[in-house]
Amino acid sequence: MVSKTFLNLDSKKQARIIAALNQEFSSYSLAEAQVARIVKNAAISRGAFYKYFDDLDDAYLHLYKLAMTDIHRNIVGRLNNFNFDPNLYIEEVENFVNQINQTDYYQFIKMHFLKNESLLAGKRKSPSRGSSSSTEENDRQWAAKVMSHETIKLIMLNPEIKDMAITRLAVLLKQLSKKGDE
Repeated sequence: MVSKTFLNLDSKKQARIIAALNQEFSSYSLAEAQVARIVKNAAISRGAFYKYFDDLDDAYLHLYKLAMTDIHRNIVGRLNNFNFDPNLYIEEVENFVNQINQTDYYQFIKMHFLKNESLLAGKRKSPSRGSSSSTEENDRQWAAKVMSHETIKLIMLNPEIKDMAITRLAVLLKQLSKKGDE
């Protein structure tokens, strides 16, 4: 976990380190990333890096959390309501895809999907099931989130199939919605 020492750094130094992490993890897979390049680009010592982060995985997960927070800032909470709304998921997938193109994290997230997601299996906390009034609703929301995530991944890796992927997601989400109404 990122250290309190890092969190207490002045914002300019934090930003410089985050930019160096983003550059490294956007250009190299986690398996190929090097602390040496990060500390050089961030203009910090190797010892400082290990004072701020436990290891490269820790630094990566911190950057991933920052990226997801930034990209999802307008989405949080909208999909966790009790009413399953397929149109809301479709809208949020489109928003995510459009927003990611306007952030500094596009290459980082693309590299995450291409190489790093599988390397981190088991290192991120898995989402909790929540506590809505029905397990079925939680299951539908979970299924919708998994399909949405895979759709985003497909679009980022193959931007030319965006319309087809969104249409396919819409069909599947509407079927999932009908399944819950039975």
